[in-house]
Amino acid sequence: MDFEFSVPIPLFGGLNPGGVERADAIRRRAESLEAVVTTLVEEQLQQAVQAVNISAERVRYVEDEYLRSATDLRELVQASYELGETALIDFLDVQREFLVTRQVQNQALYDLRVSMIELAAAVGIPPDGRP
Repeated sequence: MDFEFSVPIPLFGGLNPGGVERADAIRRRAESLEAVVTTLVEEQLQQAVQAVNISAERVRYVEDEYLRSATDLRELVQASYELGETALIDFLDVQREFLVTRQVQNQALYDLRVSMIELAAAVGIPPDGRP
């Protein structure tokens, strides 16, 4: 009597086809999540860069247009007051307007600094510049 017994052994992927499909699904999900996160990070970075650019432009505009004019006017009225040609109340009004303009400039500088901190956070750098 002769008996023969054989067991087929699949060599490539035949042992657990369900596990292979599950691993493929997990890989595809991870790739999709990576794409979503990459898109969100790029969008956040782009928004931070735009905020810095807008804030910097606002600072330049305030300094070039408003502050320069307010400084020139204040110096003119101060010289006129010192010569006795302008009343004190007029000089104080111009000085008050100058201070309001400086407040606008300081707010613009503050907004710029906040935008730069947000950009640093989006890039992953602490505000002090050390990684």
